[in-house]
Amino acid sequence: MTLVAHDRLVPARWREEQLPWITVAAGRYLLEEELGRGGMGRVHRGWDPLLGRAVAIKLASPRHSETAASPRRALDTRAREARLLREARVLARLSHGNVVRLLDAGREGERAFLVMDLAPGQSLAAWLREPRELCQVLHVAARLARALEHVHAAGVVHRDLKPENVLVDERGEPVLIDFGLALGTGLAREAEPGPAGTLPWMAPEQARGELERVGPWSDVYGLGAVLYRSLGGCPPHEADSPWSLLLEVASGPSPSLAARCPFLDPALSGLVDRCLANDPQARPGAGEVAEELERLLRPSRRRWSSRLLRRLLG
Repeated sequence: MTLVAHDRLVPARWREEQLPWITVAAGRYLLEEELGRGGMGRVHRGWDPLLGRAVAIKLASPRHSETAASPRRALDTRAREARLLREARVLARLSHGNVVRLLDAGREGERAFLVMDLAPGQSLAAWLREPRELCQVLHVAARLARALEHVHAAGVVHRDLKPENVLVDERGEPVLIDFGLALGTGLAREAEPGPAGTLPWMAPEQARGELERVGPWSDVYGLGAVLYRSLGGCPPHEADSPWSLLLEVASGPSPSLAARCPFLDPALSGLVDRCLANDPQARPGAGEVAEELERLLRPSRRRWSSRLLRRLLG
């Protein structure tokens, strides 16, 4: 189906380049290039001609290894679309400036889709490739902790917090994205063949496949792992193979950040170590993490940390 839209509502570069348009949602949304792809779906840049704004559109994507006529592919596609619509129900509960916003969801024929704000910026993984001030890193982490506090208060667990699932804009403001693995109260928990999440950012209880033990504390572990990478330059666990890495994360404990970065404020390295505790009950809540990071961001603490860093570096 081809959508004819008023020229004034379509970006000029689309008209000039005559890009191919794919329509979804009864022709309302137009798809442009693919922005990213994950285990459960792919995200495209899109355009809403009714409101004249850019959006992000997520579609369920089947496994490439299966043929189009395969019964297994049909079953796999249905499962992925059901998970995509579950993600929509999770996102519908959330409203926070540091969490991606759901705009619409539905089906076009047999294809499910989500429409979300097109969050500007780059992934946290890319953002960290450039040198960053300590206060910038702590600001991003504090905002993420507040986002998680909101997510957990809504009865949701993200389960896949990692640098690739955080976008950072030019102002240094983060946005938490990709709730494809999220769990929510009142939503059925699907049987899973193995650990859900991404190594090395997943919590030990996730790595062990203990779904009944996964909760908000699992996201706090992921935040701690992201902070460890942001401050220490590498994730808390590394190994030569995925299997070895899985065993290392599952068995714990995580190495202390203070041993890798002795120049850091002990309150900061101690906070990261608590987030990475092997025992879920020993980890702080997301709100507590946010409060401590915000305290460390106060001017007096920043001056103290800067003086210590200059003294240690000569």
